[in-house]
Amino acid sequence: MVEYLDETTKFNGIYLRRIREGETLYWIPDPQHYAKPGYYLPFELPLFYNPMMEINRDLSIIALATFLRVSDKEPEEITYIELLAGTGIRGFRVLNEVGLLNVIMNDINPKCVKFMHFNAKYFSPEIQSRATILNYEANHLLSSIRLWKKPIDAIDIDPFGTPTPFIDSAVRILKRRTGLLLITATDTSALIGKFPQSARRKYGVYTKITPFGGEIAIRTLIHYALNTATKYGIALKPLFGFFLMHFIKIALITIPGRRVADKFLWDRSGWIAIEDDKIHILGKPKNTPKGDLIGPIWLGPIYDEEFVNETLNIINKLPIDKKSKTKIETWLKAELKTALIPFYYNIELIASKLRRTTPRIKDVINELQKQGYIAERTHFHPKAIKTNASLEVIQKIVKKL
Repeated sequence: MVEYLDETTKFNGIYLRRIREGETLYWIPDPQHYAKPGYYLPFELPLFYNPMMEINRDLSIIALATFLRVSDKEPEEITYIELLAGTGIRGFRVLNEVGLLNVIMNDINPKCVKFMHFNAKYFSPEIQSRATILNYEANHLLSSIRLWKKPIDAIDIDPFGTPTPFIDSAVRILKRRTGLLLITATDTSALIGKFPQSARRKYGVYTKITPFGGEIAIRTLIHYALNTATKYGIALKPLFGFFLMHFIKIALITIPGRRVADKFLWDRSGWIAIEDDKIHILGKPKNTPKGDLIGPIWLGPIYDEEFVNETLNIINKLPIDKKSKTKIETWLKAELKTALIPFYYNIELIASKLRRTTPRIKDVINELQKQGYIAERTHFHPKAIKTNASLEVIQKIVKKL
């Protein structure tokens, strides 16, 4: 959890408070000064800072630290762009907690840029020398960087709303081989199917509300990114994906080549049909999609075994919040065990339709494992499990318990 300290100051007419997030001390607009009862805190602040998104920033730290390990590079060999930096806390956390990467922090708001320069003075000369703070429109920055003729190792896209306006430009400047792309989306209502027209307009997907909204949302975002990269003969391989609170976070790595890009897009993406809480994976339907068909979405694994195992090896050494660390570690272990099993079953919903009391999720999992099935919890829903058992088997267990 973010720790609010007693130190306060004022900069450019903004009341500030010192905080500790992860292992990093930072100044933010003082919530105690600006907060109003009944209002959403980040929007009350003169510069946007959301303490609830600490776990999102933790995931960036984890992904970059793992990326360093698997790429076998020194921090100073890596260039990382925080495309929409806001207060800049993520970029300075990367420098302070991951290593002395070459970090570019960019924001279109000149107030944010001044604020990042103000905070920079409180860090060591080594960190200051590795931080480049810029004031560009995001796509203009990415287009300008192409002129450097030096591909970027890692890019973090974390907008308010959809990330789709920035993915194309980001893919074009990432290294074609082993470039890391981190994408956050906060327009979760569209991605889970609550607003189908919005989802189709932004992501090119036919979708609707289903019991599997969280996972369909991640698979939609992965497919959109992959489809974008394929235009340039680049595949994007998912490393992990999370649907947490009010945001989605995915990590992908680039693989060059038109053939592999085509294979990822055509062999691992497709359509699903939902019937009586069952998911039928169709691949490519012959007719125009309608009714309960959803797609196109990513149908391959969301979690990469090698990358996640390396994350699990180092996560306890990283200076992030202990509660966040425990949650992420637990989720990754469970998701890795069921990485080849698409979608999940909502036990609460199944019990409700059977007019039974919802059994303990732990008991359902134990019974499935006794019968020889793979069964684990999933972070997508607290009352859901991932398993290779059929719906009929689960219904029998729910009735029995």
